[in-house]
Amino acid sequence: PLGERRLGRYVTPIVPEDVRDLRHVATFGGGFRMVGESANEDIVIASLEALFFRETTTAESFRPFLTDKRNRVRWTAGKLFALAAGQGDDDVNAILEGDDQVLSTYVWAALVKNRPGAKRDSARP
Repeated sequence: PLGERRLGRYVTPIVPEDVRDLRHVATFGGGFRMVGESANEDIVIASLEALFFRETTTAESFRPFLTDKRNRVRWTAGKLFALAAGQGDDDVNAILEGDDQVLSTYVWAALVKNRPGAKRDSARP
């Protein structure tokens, strides 16, 4: 039954210093996400976050958005890509060493605060 276990992936809320001045909203499960500058951008960000919630969504699903020209979309995709791929992934390491300082900080904060890919219940000792 649904009351016995939580469904979906959950992560610790992540709002790095670099993006704290941007508007955020609460997400299902207790997280936070950035709000887009336009309705279209916000739909993309919300959709990416919803995709991550699904346990079957792989890191590859976020790859096309890693080069998006919209900062908030790219930063969200990077965070979710890293959480889905895990810390040892070569592409995640490339993001951490890349030129986009905000993206690098966002990804680093996500990895430090979470065990990538783990459900909240299984992340507890």
